[in-house]
Amino acid sequence: MKHSITHLEIPVTKMARAKKFYGKLFAWKFETIDKDYIVFRPAQGVGGALRTVKKVSTGESMTPYFEVVSLEKTLAVAKKLKAKVIVHYMDIGKYGFMAQIKDSEGNTIGLHQC
Repeated sequence: MKHSITHLEIPVTKMARAKKFYGKLFAWKFETIDKDYIVFRPAQGVGGALRTVKKVSTGESMTPYFEVVSLEKTLAVAKKLKAKVIVHYMDIGKYGFMAQIKDSEGNTIGLHQC
């Protein structure tokens, strides 16, 4: 049995705001299933959905990491989109580079450059 990730749901309180944030940050394409569930499809890799919730709970949760071509360029776009940088550009040795930001909804997400 494979145990790879096949789908990722990102909780959001403002669907339009989150769709704009991720659309501009990663150039994702979206498919509306209903007003509270919009599927995203990256150019390659695992897709998922933006899911409307009343409140985004932060703290004890998983942190998804998204692969980017240029961490510096992606962080610059994130800052323009008013994302809060939590962990700035960090060298993680043979694993590349990483950073963490708070998205438009308050979720912590990781950015990873190989």
